[in-house]
Amino acid sequence: MFQDRLQVFLQGLQVSMHVYSVEPRQRTVIINGFRVREGQPLGQDLALLEIVPDGVVVAFQQKRVHLSTVEGW
Repeated sequence: MFQDRLQVFLQGLQVSMHVYSVEPRQRTVIINGFRVREGQPLGQDLALLEIVPDGVVVAFQQKRVHLSTVEGW
């Protein structure tokens, strides 16, 4: 089932830094210790599509998924 695979895969992602800017070139995140920018792959079947003000949008098996990096604000 897609949801089960997605949940398992995303549990392994650790976002330790999130920088959003209106200027796309200045957007960056650190996921699992690696600095990643929009459009870069994160692994098999996973890519970072966008860095948004409250998190990131990834593509998992060609489906868009929003992951919030804002907790307890």
